[in-house]
Amino acid sequence: MRKHIMAITYPPKIEPVMRGLCTMTTRPGWHREVGDEILIHTWDGKPYRSKWGNRIRWEIIGLMNIKINAEGIDLYSDFIEPTDNHNDNLWIEESYRWEQLDSIARMEFIEPPTGLAFRDVLKSMYGELKGQKMQIISGMVIE
Repeated sequence: MRKHIMAITYPPKIEPVMRGLCTMTTRPGWHREVGDEILIHTWDGKPYRSKWGNRIRWEIIGLMNIKINAEGIDLYSDFIEPTDNHNDNLWIEESYRWEQLDSIARMEFIEPPTGLAFRDVLKSMYGELKGQKMQIISGMVIE
């Protein structure tokens, strides 16, 4: 089990996360595993220039390895090691257009709760959507 630290800065999501109502987040990289622990925190002021604010801990109970692109997301098999030493396209299980991702947007507390708004939030946080590896993380609040 590894431990990860993540800040939460998307305003509509902060309160639901801190109250334990939102336990899903999409983050860059394919390096987390089920059973890992995440410490999620807010900032007291300007991000990265102030002290941490509220905190909550999750245990990861589910993961989806994805790549994001302008058209949507590609969901990858859980049965592969996420390395750059293979042809990732061979391992795509399913592809979804942004318009098909409203349910994930609702679970992520995106406003408005649409796949297109979800795309826009990811783009504002991570830049152009050009095949970045990310994980959709499902957690369970732990004490």
